[in-house]
Amino acid sequence: MVTQHDIAAKLGISHATVSRVLNNSSNHDDDTRARVLALAAQMGYRHLRPTVRRGRSRQNELTLLGVMIESNDLQHLDVPIVSRRMLRGISEAVRMERIAIHVDYVPVGDADQIHLSERQPMILKERHLAGLLLIGRYSIPAMRCISRRLPCVRLNVHEPELDLDCVGQHDLDAMDKLVEHLRGLGHAQIGFLSEPPHFWPIQARLAGYSLALARHGLQYRPERVILNAASASLGDWGNSYRQVLAQIRSGVRAWICNHDDVSYGLLRFLKSENLRVPQDVSLCGFDNLDPTDKLPKMTSIDWPFEDIGAAAVRRLLRRGIEPATAALHIMIRGRLVAGATTAALSLRG
Repeated sequence: MVTQHDIAAKLGISHATVSRVLNNSSNHDDDTRARVLALAAQMGYRHLRPTVRRGRSRQNELTLLGVMIESNDLQHLDVPIVSRRMLRGISEAVRMERIAIHVDYVPVGDADQIHLSERQPMILKERHLAGLLLIGRYSIPAMRCISRRLPCVRLNVHEPELDLDCVGQHDLDAMDKLVEHLRGLGHAQIGFLSEPPHFWPIQARLAGYSLALARHGLQYRPERVILNAASASLGDWGNSYRQVLAQIRSGVRAWICNHDDVSYGLLRFLKSENLRVPQDVSLCGFDNLDPTDKLPKMTSIDWPFEDIGAAAVRRLLRRGIEPATAALHIMIRGRLVAGATTAALSLRG
């Protein structure tokens, strides 16, 4: 874990100065403040402070927030690392706020049926909840049902149809970072390989791809957008990989995938076709997952999922105090991690 002492040592300044900057004291100059905040963000430093100040009359009151997480089995052994990291941030925030949480796991098959009385999870029967944080995929009817009963904040998934607070990833900004990275390496033809855009983050990344190309003066070509019919863990990707291969042979030698699982799958396929990454083809992904099978580390976007969880707690507390304010979509920026799968475009073709 990064500490204030680590930041002070790297900048060659005192710990007291770093502390003053991070606690928003005015006893420092503007340049020092900028350097401390920039390095803290780069190193992933996390600094939480209470959001809601309690008066003496409320010190003994217990605020209870619910966390509902979509899970694939009763043992919850398969909860994705993204959800686990967001839950870690939620746990840090509630400790800081001195409140409690009730965590409930909802089977995937039940997540879309919450609006039916016979499929209500136990957490919705808890009478003392002040609000609910939602992690996972839930149907529109299920979300409407829940939000009528309790203040809610959705993590990572924005539903345009719902007037609901959301805290999540800034996918448009992240896609722009990847396109800018590849453009800086000389790539003017960039493709996009993705799962079907049935889920908000994929929709945002697909939109971000076209916007980023336009911003960097690159041409959008529909044949360079390849959407597979199944998710990264299911179905046959062979046809999509062959479409990518055809585009590579026509000169598209940089590819962004909607997720690192997809990127690593494409990397294995290209190796089987005797194409080298990154010498022949550059690849990028999202979520900064660790490679398997001794594959090179993917150039990717690293998200501060713990910060997303903590920010969702703070937003839910504010929603409880100000129930009539407009719904917010809070987008938290990711950080580009340059791995071993991108390189300058070779002039040899």
